Amino acid sequence: MTHRLADLQESGAIFFDVEIKPGQYGTTTEALLWMTVTPAQLDRVAHALCPDPTALHHYLTHRIGALGAIRTLETAPVLATLKQPGPVVRLDPGC
Repeated sequence: MTHRLADLQESGAIFFDVEIKPGQYGTTTEALLWMTVTPAQLDRVAHALCPDPTALHHYLTHRIGALGAIRTLETAPVLATLKQPGPVVRLDPGC
């Protein structure tokens, strides 16, 4: 069973998406980033979780800013989230 699961993951047939509450990890800052990235370098640009505005600034200026693959970057702080997706809840199987 373990090998079959590994094969399915490796082939991309299944993947695991974990939902966390960032506040549980001390994260207090959320921002949306829009980037223009050289297509061949998309794998180098990834999601970031920053604990505070200072860490976000450092990430943008030192980590993201150091990647030559990024042509433009816009950042917008998220001040409040009114609605967001939640965990999937299984309803009555008869539905």
